[in-house]
Amino acid sequence: MYKAIKSAYTGGSVDVYIPYGENIYPYDINSLYPYVMKTFKMPVGNPIKFEGYIRLLPEYKDKKPFGFFEEEVETPLDIKILLLQSRFKTNKHCTSTMAPIGNWTGTFFSEELYLAEKYGYKFKILIGYIFESEFIFTDYVDSLYNIKVNSSKNSARYAISKLLLNTLYGRFGMNPDMMKHTILSHEDALNYYNKYDVASVITLNTGKELISYNSKDSCNNDDNSLTTLNISIPISAAITAYARMIMTEYKQNYNIYYTDTDSIFMDKPLNPDLVGNELGQMKLEHIFDRIVFTHKILPLELNITSSNIHFPPSPKGIDYNTVFNFKFSGYHLPGTMDFTKWGLIVFNKDNIYIIKKDENTYYSVEVLEDCLLVEMKINNRSILEFIDYQDKTSESPLNNFNRTVKVYTYYIEDGEVILYTKEKPTKFLKPKKQATTCTENIITMDLETRGIDGYMFPYCVGIYDGTETKSFYLSDFNDSK
Repeated sequence: MYKAIKSAYTGGSVDVYIPYGENIYPYDINSLYPYVMKTFKMPVGNPIKFEGYIRLLPEYKDKKPFGFFEEEVETPLDIKILLLQSRFKTNKHCTSTMAPIGNWTGTFFSEELYLAEKYGYKFKILIGYIFESEFIFTDYVDSLYNIKVNSSKNSARYAISKLLLNTLYGRFGMNPDMMKHTILSHEDALNYYNKYDVASVITLNTGKELISYNSKDSCNNDDNSLTTLNISIPISAAITAYARMIMTEYKQNYNIYYTDTDSIFMDKPLNPDLVGNELGQMKLEHIFDRIVFTHKILPLELNITSSNIHFPPSPKGIDYNTVFNFKFSGYHLPGTMDFTKWGLIVFNKDNIYIIKKDENTYYSVEVLEDCLLVEMKINNRSILEFIDYQDKTSESPLNNFNRTVKVYTYYIEDGEVILYTKEKPTKFLKPKKQATTCTENIITMDLETRGIDGYMFPYCVGIYDGTETKSFYLSDFNDSK
């Protein structure tokens, strides 16, 4: 059960929807997780596992089941901002939290699913766990929040109360697969290597070893270890899901530039009823005249310059017919490396530029010594990434260059593609495994032929039977003996 519900514990989301804005209002929710813990019911009691469509049961025809469900999800194509997120493997060792489109499968908290239905998501329940629900943190949050708001920000009471409020949910989400440690002789340690998952070994001067290890099947045992550790992954997953639900209502109903776990950046003020100093209310600390969100800011100490690439000032007018003449997958991309002609430069910090082509299209450009790293966004979504390399031998290196997009490389002169190449994966021939057995029962025969009147006639035969070699002309052949 731990592993099944843990996949629904994905935490908050951080997204940039519009990379540049003016007169932007940044709001932050006062103590979002403590507010959720106080305001919403938590999963408690002994869960009931089920398989199939739980709503077919009579007791759930008028009552929505409360718990965690694995579901087949269909994402609506017309939704403003994607809601449901899940973890996906990006390679053998890494995972990434994403909000997919299309059809996919994931595990979610029931209340977040019901909210997603409101915005057009469709589901098919496969399997799940049903819980009872209760308010269990109300007194805890009220007591500590009262200490926090009535204490000086520099005091220990303020720091401790804030810490206890904000970290309790994470304490419930701890991994029950607790690391164990022991000191053994080298000979005894060898047995641990086979029996346990050894995470680290420190050799001591005494000839012994300090071993840190986990049991290989500790997370698969449905025993009482979770209760003794005071761990409840359903509570942690529910708290973070409730928090995402609160942020969802802002995302869907306002023009949002940026959001994270408990913050939103928007282009107009919120209703005053939503703003204040109380638990769960929004607070506004300042207003940005201009703001740029970029996917990557390099450390200032790197001091990367673009001294080898020179750009004229950004022009007042742009001839889009001549600049955006490079086509890729239906998109018109610039046919020059002179990005001052791509649009209006709305941000520049060292070698990072944000360029606005139109109301829906932005380019994020990182200028390196002899190339540009470019990300193209349309309607707040990343569409393409490409790299432009200068042709250093050319008299016009900004117009004569190479562009790499995915597996394609385009060679461009004066805005025109003169050649392109495509990388194709090749399956190389692999040597056959050598046979483990060999037989001498073989025969090899070679026939020599000659053409007579358009027909091929054999005239000489060579035979090898594994031990002897014989050859003869057919004219000398008498019999098979």
